[in-house]
Amino acid sequence: MMPSVPTAVPHAPVSLDPLDTPADVETDHLDAADDGGPRTWGFALRPLDLDVGLVGVEVGVALGADAVLTLEGGWWGPDPSRAYGAVLGVDFFPTRFAFHGFYVHPRLEAWRAPGTAGAFGAGALVGYEWTAPVGATLRIGGGLARVTATGPRLGADLLRLPGILPELDAAVGWVF
Repeated sequence: MMPSVPTAVPHAPVSLDPLDTPADVETDHLDAADDGGPRTWGFALRPLDLDVGLVGVEVGVALGADAVLTLEGGWWGPDPSRAYGAVLGVDFFPTRFAFHGFYVHPRLEAWRAPGTAGAFGAGALVGYEWTAPVGATLRIGGGLARVTATGPRLGADLLRLPGILPELDAAVGWVF
């Protein structure tokens, strides 16, 4: 008969329950709704501008967890050489994270109608952006812009009224 050997080895207590600590780093960024997810850039089309003949396309690049640098190009659909413009801005998302939640969007804009005139201005939009877990996004908002006309005459009806103008912000797109 074999002598019995003690099998108890001293060790620290082990818990099988996972614990979250402040040192934990989230690494499961599989969907766009994840608070710490990799929302790095997105693009959007502004469909409501199409009813007045304008085409607007916007690209946004995240500047951290709650801000997005945006650049929008727009042109008059029937003849892009007759009127075109650009808008530069920064979306701030104070309540959620980049590309999702309530936003404030200060922006600068410039429009040109070659051979006739142009316009430039500054404004701000406020609204809400929804982004689905797969990346589809919808943004709705509105605001005001102060627009100044340049040149003798403006070529597009929307640019004929310098002053403080209302703006509607509606866009659909995809966030990566």
